[in-house]
Amino acid sequence: MVKVVARRLLGLSVVLVLAAVMAPVAAAFPPGYYSHSTSACSSSGNRVDPVTVVWYYDALVTRIKNHIESHLGWTNASGSGQWFKVDENPEECVVGGGDGSVSQRASAGGSSTRYHVRYAVSYNSWDPTFGQAGFGTPHYETYSTWSCFPGGHAVSSPNGFNTARNVLVISFLAAGHTNGGYQNWNNSQRMLQCDDEYAWNTDGRAYFVRISSSSP
Repeated sequence: MVKVVARRLLGLSVVLVLAAVMAPVAAAFPPGYYSHSTSACSSSGNRVDPVTVVWYYDALVTRIKNHIESHLGWTNASGSGQWFKVDENPEECVVGGGDGSVSQRASAGGSSTRYHVRYAVSYNSWDPTFGQAGFGTPHYETYSTWSCFPGGHAVSSPNGFNTARNVLVISFLAAGHTNGGYQNWNNSQRMLQCDDEYAWNTDGRAYFVRISSSSP
């Protein structure tokens, strides 16, 4: 039922649902705005996917996983790992994803076109505004053995990042989670995919969703 509601909301107006006030900016909240292919999380040369969703208040990796499975039905755990900068002082760079990992979920298997999200949480910091936060990189990706030979995923061009973010956020809100608004992170670097097309976060925004032990 929730997934049907989310699709209807997308069909009606994503703008009306997601156009909340901007989330408050916390000085002690300096995440990396992208995932990375290596543990050099301060590098701009190894960026992979933009962070477009922040779960705040009391985010745990297992809690994020459970809510994704409940609200969206994404239960597959296949996919490679990527690195997330989840804190700056001191710098904390952790892996999200990896085959079978609790820190990623997808709507179908690794040889399928699907929705997919990796996420990571900082356990060393507590922001006075946002509490314990988790960072996600949802995307809609197509599988091809031709353009991504011998087989791989390409995030749909141009806005596969935004499409998946909207589906995820609206599904959480439809399930009763608090809409924390958005911040303009301007993380809109164009990412070349294996099909030689570019995908990017077309509006540069990250949306905030409250999550806790008592969340729906």
